[in-house]
Amino acid sequence: MRFFKIHWPALLIFGIAFSCRFLYLTQYQTNPLFLHLIGDGEGYFQWGQRIASGDWIGQEVFYQAPLYPYFLGLLQSLFPFKETETLLLAIRSVQMVLGSLACVFIYWTGYHVFSRSIGIVAGLMASGYAPAIYFDGLIQKAGLGFVLLCGLLWQLSLALNKPESPRPQKNFFQWGGVGLFLGTLALLRENTLLLLPLVLFWPLYAFRHWSWLARWRCTFACGLGVLLLLGTVGIRNGLIGNEWVVTTSQLGPNLYLGNNAQTDGTYRPLVPGHGSYVYEQADAIALAEQALGRSLSEGEVSDYWVGKTWDFIQNQPFQWVELTWRKWGLLWNRVEIPDTDEYYIHHEYSSVLRLLDTVWNFGFLAVLGIMGAVLWTGNLAKNRQENSTVLLLLVLLGALVASMMPFVIYGRYRFPLVPLLLLFASYGVVQGFHFVKEGRWRVLLPAGLVGLGTLIFVQWPLYPPNLALGYHNIGLAYNDQTQWDSALHAFNEALQRDPRMTSAYHNRGTLHAQQKRFEQALQDYNRALTLNQDLAETYYNRALALTQLQEYELAVQDYQQAIQRVPDYHEAYLSRGSLYSHFQQQELAFRDFEMALQIKPDYPLAYYNRGTIYLQRQQYERAIEDFSQALRYGPPQPKVLNSRGVAYVQTLQYEKALQDFNQAIAVDSNFIEAYVNRGWWYRIQQDQNSACQEWRKACDLGQCQTLQQNAQWCEIDQ
Repeated sequence: MRFFKIHWPALLIFGIAFSCRFLYLTQYQTNPLFLHLIGDGEGYFQWGQRIASGDWIGQEVFYQAPLYPYFLGLLQSLFPFKETETLLLAIRSVQMVLGSLACVFIYWTGYHVFSRSIGIVAGLMASGYAPAIYFDGLIQKAGLGFVLLCGLLWQLSLALNKPESPRPQKNFFQWGGVGLFLGTLALLRENTLLLLPLVLFWPLYAFRHWSWLARWRCTFACGLGVLLLLGTVGIRNGLIGNEWVVTTSQLGPNLYLGNNAQTDGTYRPLVPGHGSYVYEQADAIALAEQALGRSLSEGEVSDYWVGKTWDFIQNQPFQWVELTWRKWGLLWNRVEIPDTDEYYIHHEYSSVLRLLDTVWNFGFLAVLGIMGAVLWTGNLAKNRQENSTVLLLLVLLGALVASMMPFVIYGRYRFPLVPLLLLFASYGVVQGFHFVKEGRWRVLLPAGLVGLGTLIFVQWPLYPPNLALGYHNIGLAYNDQTQWDSALHAFNEALQRDPRMTSAYHNRGTLHAQQKRFEQALQDYNRALTLNQDLAETYYNRALALTQLQEYELAVQDYQQAIQRVPDYHEAYLSRGSLYSHFQQQELAFRDFEMALQIKPDYPLAYYNRGTIYLQRQQYERAIEDFSQALRYGPPQPKVLNSRGVAYVQTLQYEKALQDFNQAIAVDSNFIEAYVNRGWWYRIQQDQNSACQEWRKACDLGQCQTLQQNAQWCEIDQ
């Protein structure tokens, strides 16, 4: 009973937060996007799968922050569900529980820094904050980052709470905990490193009435906690990739994406049409190496893009200032700006999210948070120690804002501002109520004027949502689920809302091609290329459609256009080579397969196709080598096994040939060519009965030519 009496606010806040999240998760399961992972989410999930399967160390320097994929890998190890839907539900349920715990952290922070009533209001605000609920449901790192940042603020509030005199052991462990939270957060969001010196040396200011030794002990404990985590990752990166970076090598490309002549403050990929995480790292490396004409390490790639950023700022300072001002507006705007996922499309499937966002969104939070901060600065708290703690919160808020401004602006990128704004918003609400009750209107005037200006600023229509991206993603989800009509309707809706959306034209064209409506596919590809002539993937897909329509010369031209725009487009080389091979232009085909393998040395299809040319040239040993490489880098394909078996026969390696024919049939019991060739193998061995049985089986499957050619021989055998 005493426990409940003391902790009832925390239990209440957790209960409300989890109830909101549980209701949202229940509705979310009706959303086609529940099973469709988008952008970074897909990459994180696949990375987590590799970790869960045993690849805990990895093969190269981390390009993206590693904590969230390791979190997913741990959960996938704990919940080894075979069905993806069940696994995703389990992961999201864990994230909902952690998100509810974050609301409790906010309550505890407000309680220790301000008062119990302010802490309760902050916790309740966090419980029903719609974007936080939404991010807890995504396979994205934003939700986990919210938990860790709230945990860091709570640990700071404990470490800075009532330190009238040093208590060495307790202070050491508290500041060590701060360091662990800070280091963990840095492995999730690299810009957290900007907070490191502020937090690390804050005890020297906050505890200035202590001895130097006592203050430095706190700083040392915090630094030790950070070093334990970042040092481990730095050593790992150094040993694997000879790059002694403590988090990732992604700084340079990210910096350039937020500061170049083409961006409007939101994300635009380095290569048009390559917005997927699949291309992100490869494009950054390829473009840097192409510009410098040599191979680069991860650190050198990052340095190249930092240099490009600095060139833009120096050469076009006025455009950069204008861009920075726009990003400042986007950062505080009420709209949740999408990157790969559209926040507002989820309102269509969740009444909970729609209702909560109507009454409690970032626009309202920013106004209340800034008003609370102004109110606090105009009405300093009662004791010096509270001043230093709240001042640290203000400094952290400013540092986070500064760390976001150099980069592109998304709703999820600014999400770390929310915990700090919640604390100041709750302070403003509670203290404002008291001032109104006491009739102290003059104290409220500055905060009210700033709040009015902020309200106008955050409501300014800089980025009106139109849901085009959301419907586009819905179309992709339905396409994955083979609900073709629903996918087509969603793409149509996306294009109705944004007639210039090239990705929607491209994907609708791909949908038409899947349904063998190649003329309609061409129309959509043409529209996409009319809007943007740099879309290499659209040229590639149009070439595939033209091939189906037997417009072979035009198809070759489109493959060339794709390769011109993306010189390392190995799929384009492979497909063009296959087209050349079909028309017996073996030299041109061979050259394309060589290029594909030069770009991607583990490309099984290119090995198979080049091996086929070697087989036609009667270069059997080289053919065997290529077919073996295809089987090494890819799954056991019947056609590859069959072709290698043929090459083995030609080199008189009969036992190996029989093994390949047998394995081809084991993989696909309806693979006709393997039965035919195994029949010829038996004939070479003078086993007429077995040979004829193989050819009869091939005839049963639809290929009777070989049996008819050997009819007399088989009849004699009978």
